[in-house]
Parts: sequence; structure tokens; C-alpha cells
Amino acid sequence: MSEGPAQTVFLAAGLVRRDEALLLVRQRGQGQDYWMVPGGRAPSAEEVLPTLLREVWERTGLVLRDPPARAAFGVQVTGPDLHLVLLAFEGGEWEGEAPADPERAQFLPLPEAMARIAQAPVRYLSEPLLAYLRDEEPAGTVWCFAQVEDGTLTPVVKIRPGPGGQR
Repeated sequence: MSEGPAQTVFLAAGLVRRDEALLLVRQRGQGQDYWMVPGGRAPSAEEVLPTLLREVWERTGLVLRDPPARAAFGVQVTGPDLHLVLLAFEGGEWEGEAPADPERAQFLPLPEAMARIAQAPVRYLSEPLLAYLRDEEPAGTVWCFAQVEDGTLTPVVKIRPGPGGQR
């Protein structure tokens, strides 16, 4: 455990759809490759929405028209050495050709995309994303996780939009 305050990390993720397919990109983390919606870390001087637009373009070659249609969900992870905030957005128009390298990015039918997301080692993203895609949680739900000493995550609370939204 570090002596100073926890580092704050801001992440953006985007749900890009084509008909009944969802765009996924190959990611590397926690010692393995996995498939996830495009996104990434916001540099210290960059806001989250420009991060989303940049990450989608860098990873897929697609250009998202600003702004996305809606906030899909949010995630907050707090732990001894980390404070992570992730904002996921969906929709909006995009332009460009479908990703040329299917080993790096591809549109997958929603059931196949969800199966690949379920295998990802990033629980703080996969659980909220799958709940959102299954319509189990409304758009705008914020998921809060606590990271314990051994690095595992414990769900703390979900905050839903509107009156009486906490559960």
C-alpha cells in the first residue's frame, strides 16, 4: 500500500453498434488478451468525451460524431492505491469503414459479443456492461466497487437514475 493519496484514473468506453452487432476491440490486461468495447484512459489534461472519440478512432479507424447519444453507465472503483472513474457512452452516428483487421477490432452479433465480454478479466467493466446490454439496469446507472487489500473487487452499491435509485 502506498503512503500518499490514491491515484485517480479516468476512463471512457463507447458502445458502437451496427444493426444488431456491437463493436469490440482486442485488449491486453491482467496477463491476457480479451475482447471489450473500445475505450481507454484519459490523459491528465484531456476530458472524458474527447478521450472516447480519440480511443475509438485509434483502435478502430471509426469516427464518432460528437456527442454520443447517451450515457450508458458509470463505474467508480475505490481502493487503497486507486480511485477509478469510468464513463461509458452509447449511440450517436459514426462514419468510416468497418475495422480492416478482425484480429484487432470487429462488429460481432450481440450474443457473441456478450459471450466474449463475459470472459474479460475486468469485472468493473464487464459486469455493468453486460447488465446494461441485457436491459437489467437502466441507462445512467452508476456501479460502485471497493478494491480490498488482495486486489479483488467487492460490489458496494448501484445508484440508478431518478428518485429512489439506490440499491
